[in-house]
Amino acid sequence: MAISGLGFGVYVAVDLALVVDVLRDTHNAAKDLGVFNIAGALPFSIAPAIAPAILAVGSGSYGVLYTVAGLCAIIGAFAVLPVKRIPMSTQGHRRTATRPALGGRPCCRAGARQRRRAR
Repeated sequence: MAISGLGFGVYVAVDLALVVDVLRDTHNAAKDLGVFNIAGALPFSIAPAIAPAILAVGSGSYGVLYTVAGLCAIIGAFAVLPVKRIPMSTQGHRRTATRPALGGRPCCRAGARQRRRAR
């Protein structure tokens, strides 16, 4: 249990760091992170309320419940397809991205060198 908790904590920390990196407007970061939190927490509130109805319709079959859950996961996977990617530029073998939190400045030395050359 402790190892899974540690793993989940590391995952969430990295996930939030990536989310903050892709935010375009740092002035609305709190609102955007709130939406991100609701998107993560809302299913934990809704699923227990909907599950009894799905079980009643499926005559108590957990197979039906798992099928509905799987369909929801597939719909969610397709729902994120339109999300735009972070623009990346390459410098040799390293990939550098600009971080909105730093005012659009590159987040590594290779990117800083590239920016100085562009001036």
